[in-house]
Amino acid sequence: MNTTSDSVSMTNNDRDPAIARTAAKAHETVDRVAASVTPVIDRVRSSAEDATHQLQARAHDLMETRDQWLDDMRVYVKERPLTTIGVTAVVALLLGRFWAR
Repeated sequence: MNTTSDSVSMTNNDRDPAIARTAAKAHETVDRVAASVTPVIDRVRSSAEDATHQLQARAHDLMETRDQWLDDMRVYVKERPLTTIGVTAVVALLLGRFWAR
């Protein structure tokens, strides 16, 4: 009785030379493609890392700007409470009229 492993070993032992050459060429092609793609992948990875660092720096700058604006707003509200209440009332009135339409 022939088993699958017997069939495989018979096929491996009785390989056609053309199949062996084709397999060898396929391996060479895969190795050549892998060698040519590796530098491209490295450049893409490097570019992605650079972009990540730039975005992180920009996010940090934006957070600092936001904090500065909030601090400035707090100071303005403390220095001019009545003006702040008036501006808030006008903005609320305008938004109410806009949304009522």
